Amino acid sequence: MTSAAPLTPAFDEDRGRWSVRDVLAPTALVTLLFAGYFKELTALAWLPVDLTLLALVATAGFVLATVLPQGAHMRLPVGAVALGLAFVPGVLLASANPYSIDKTHKLAITVVAALAPLYLLTTPRRQTAFVALHVVVGALVAIGEVLFPAGATETIRLALQGAGTIASGRAVGVAIVVLLVLALTQRRHRALLCLGAAVLSYFLVGSGSRGPMLAVVATVVLVAVLVPGRGRAVRFLVLGVALLGLTWLVLNSGLEGANRIRGTLSGEELGDESRFSIWGEAVATIRGTPQGVGWGDFWTVLLPGARHNPDYVQYAHNAVLETAVEAGWIAAIALAIFIGASLWKLGRARGARAFALFGIALFFTLNAMLSGDVNDNRNAWAALAVAWAVAPAERRAAADPHTAAGVGRDR
Repeated sequence: MTSAAPLTPAFDEDRGRWSVRDVLAPTALVTLLFAGYFKELTALAWLPVDLTLLALVATAGFVLATVLPQGAHMRLPVGAVALGLAFVPGVLLASANPYSIDKTHKLAITVVAALAPLYLLTTPRRQTAFVALHVVVGALVAIGEVLFPAGATETIRLALQGAGTIASGRAVGVAIVVLLVLALTQRRHRALLCLGAAVLSYFLVGSGSRGPMLAVVATVVLVAVLVPGRGRAVRFLVLGVALLGLTWLVLNSGLEGANRIRGTLSGEELGDESRFSIWGEAVATIRGTPQGVGWGDFWTVLLPGARHNPDYVQYAHNAVLETAVEAGWIAAIALAIFIGASLWKLGRARGARAFALFGIALFFTLNAMLSGDVNDNRNAWAALAVAWAVAPAERRAAADPHTAAGVGRDR
């Protein structure tokens, strides 16, 4: 993460009056990204429409309200269009099995979620709201695990009703990432941020979700190492205390999730041997199908013994491999370029907010490489798209040699 023009100013430069849209637009987007985590709650059974559909309409409405006034001056994101076109062959090749139909329909929602940040998160205030809302969602999931826990038939680990342990672990995990990244990169409220992360860590460990746990640790360590400037000793002290606290929870909490994590660390409960086998099957398929087999049709090239489920729901548990198998080589290369370029651009930014955005994107990207299909990981695509959501005024400021040097520094 070398010095360069900032993506956003630091938190303490974001002063002034907020508009209603500064809050509502990011809220609509974040609700779209996390709707699947909450939609099965009995407390939301009164909603007359599906929560995802409601959030989709709200998000699309805010995007249109932003785009339409621009008229002929609207800039079409060429890179986004190219990436979208690369995914089309997979749609055309898809068969009519239930999973393929559902997957291609959900891809449309994923496209909206990935494009929305380019129009809705173009200002520092909205990016601040986007970051803060991830903490709010994590806290809501933790509270929900107490008030609306998953039934005994679903899991004996901590999880939100209807969400499952992985989804619950991701929601809590990204909140921990935001809190710890802010604690590492700014002085204000450091003790309070660490306390919040410590409380949420109980729910992360209790979920027993190894992927989100690994992603939290890797993300926070990378941010601590890559953040430039003074205060490195304090950052590593905060990091060390956080990792020791997490380790203590795993070893001493007595939670069923902690038992699962300990079993994995000791080698007694690996449980993911099938993950390596499915990756091997994906690589073998990619070699002979440069055009892909069609979205949702991975099952067609898997022998019955290699399938994770007895039905059509088969995917590579790695976003790039999944895309290569189902949409072809070109789509996979385009996705890999998007991921790499977005992380690189986010990583070059400066300021507490920018590092938090980088942490969110890195956390969800690591999760996308371990579990879920492309639609399950739409949080990653939205977080990565923020890298390209720089308002015109900020572009001009960064390009101006008289102002660029003074924008975006931590104070």
